[in-house]
Amino acid sequence: MIVIDNFIKDKDFLKELNDKKGELFNGTYGNKLYHHSQSWWEGYGKEKPKNIRQRLIEYIVKELNRYPNSIDIDKIKGFEYWTHIHSNKQTIILNDEEINLDNNLEWHTNKDEWLHYNTDKLKYPIFSSVFWPIETEVEGGYLEISSVKQMDRQIKTRRNMCRECKKEIHKFEVERIKSVYNRLVIFDSSYWHKVDEVKNGIRWTFVLDGWDKKVSRRSKLEKE
Repeated sequence: MIVIDNFIKDKDFLKELNDKKGELFNGTYGNKLYHHSQSWWEGYGKEKPKNIRQRLIEYIVKELNRYPNSIDIDKIKGFEYWTHIHSNKQTIILNDEEINLDNNLEWHTNKDEWLHYNTDKLKYPIFSSVFWPIETEVEGGYLEISSVKQMDRQIKTRRNMCRECKKEIHKFEVERIKSVYNRLVIFDSSYWHKVDEVKNGIRWTFVLDGWDKKVSRRSKLEKE
């Protein structure tokens, strides 16, 4: 795992991300519930960024070239990306709409969901990352990464990871990373991970997976 604080050095771009929060976190509101939808981008050098999200991906990947042994850029065929908003508030106003929020995210892994659903095979991205682009204070809402991989047959499913997803039934070490403004975390998402309960504030998260194959069957291609 790699944790990089003060990741974006371009202050103008940081300000733009905050100013365009509504565009950056424009999710799909089914029954006024904030729900992220995964999108796919081939990546810079292959196609130009169409929006603020893809510009953020371009910045992240270019900047990662400065960090030796962080990720193998040459193997990446494209990027899957989405957003999360977690808060202790039940509702917030976003893009002039009132939407409902959750305050946590239970144990899960990032994988090729379509492949897993149809074949039960497990295929993971080359890397996963989370970035906190909005200047805000959050109490709780830690990213928790376990020491256990989903490939372990004894705890292959979330149901085996926790009883009713409330109490862990396997003993394992957990690394906890606080959500901090302008912090980037790169990790192996084949390990079970989750978001702890947000006790106060709003946790704005941008999630990025780099893949060595296209997984657009479960992702939309953004046209805007």
